[in-house]
Amino acid sequence: MAAREEIIEKIGLLNHMVGVARRIRRDEEAAADPNVARVVALLRLKDGIPTQEMATVLGIDGAAMGATLEAMGESGLVEVRVAQDGSKSVALTEKGREDAPAKAELSDVALDGFTDEEAEALLGYLGRIEASLTGELGADWKEREEARKAAKRHEGRPSDRDGQGGRGGFRGGRDDRRSGDRDGRSGYRGGREDRRPADRGGYRGSRDDRGGYRGGRDDRRGERGGYRGRDDRGGRRRED
Repeated sequence: MAAREEIIEKIGLLNHMVGVARRIRRDEEAAADPNVARVVALLRLKDGIPTQEMATVLGIDGAAMGATLEAMGESGLVEVRVAQDGSKSVALTEKGREDAPAKAELSDVALDGFTDEEAEALLGYLGRIEASLTGELGADWKEREEARKAAKRHEGRPSDRDGQGGRGGFRGGRDDRRSGDRDGRSGYRGGREDRRPADRGGYRGSRDDRGGYRGGRDDRRGERGGYRGRDDRGGRRRED
């Protein structure tokens, strides 16, 4: 019984190790200098090229070329030669002329030492394990698992709370600084330049309203409940 539990744990460990190996390979590929292969290819066509000419041909700036050649020199791939006039040229070493060995596939690495017959037998054993687990989970377990993941991702998204507006209604323009109509939480609030508290139960008028309609442009004390004329100061005094 203990051996069977160890088999399941070992399968999980192996799956994790394969994932780690794949990540390491991706990181190595991302960190590799892409100019190395270009320099090697050019030097195989023409050896002993001046560094300035190489940078021009490959379209690489001087700083990047210097860093690439320095790294290749430390790896023993190239040799930088300095002429009497101070000019520099680059040549491949014997190691640089050799084809870089390609990395083996992870499947070949993992099953190194297995014969084809052993690999086929192992695949059959794993297939039997898969069939047993499918009977436990159900034939549609993959679809259900994808639906569960999608629902979990959806739950993690921030819900739409109507931006910075009221708790149940539409808020006004972008420059509004308050949290919406204090009384009517499902009503519309005024325009973007509104800076005063909104009307506590209904529609708010224009900018200079105080409770009723205000008169003309030069009016200074709008009457609170009725119409006031342009030159009025407490009511309509006379008619000119």
